[in-house]
Amino acid sequence: MKVLSVFGAAHSGKTTTVENIINELRDRGYSVGYVKEMESENPLGDIKAADTQRHKDAGAEIVIERGLNETDIKINKRLSINEILSYYSQDYVILDGSRDIDIPNKILCAAKEAEIREKIDDAVIAISGIISRSLILYKNTPSINSLTDVELLVDLIEEKVQEYEAAKE
Repeated sequence: MKVLSVFGAAHSGKTTTVENIINELRDRGYSVGYVKEMESENPLGDIKAADTQRHKDAGAEIVIERGLNETDIKINKRLSINEILSYYSQDYVILDGSRDIDIPNKILCAAKEAEIREKIDDAVIAISGIISRSLILYKNTPSINSLTDVELLVDLIEEKVQEYEAAKE
């Protein structure tokens, strides 16, 4: 499994970038998993009336809702990224918005150059998002627009992103 982090400021184009990367990876025949980092204490919303919430409140550590078209898994604790990734068997897993994770391959989404200066580090392999409409290169890091050049962005992902090795906790 190869793991890639897409991160950046709010309203920088992260969602569109992730969506386009997932579509292109799928078009190339890869299976893709996705992890969204949420700021909310209850990211699934207010579901207090649902039976699954009652079961969670009763002490179930893992609650699974299996519907006709999807399965939702709710685990009653914050997991480490290694624990989360242990649930995946896809070719690629994209981490969206994760900030406290040491992933060696990242795409930084930004709307302004100041956001790049604030967030860029050695693990960033490309810049995307709104700024990529007007920026081609930031220092030695390519800026690639996922709306117009997603193939180029995924070529870079295929080239740079290596198999994920879980960090020891």
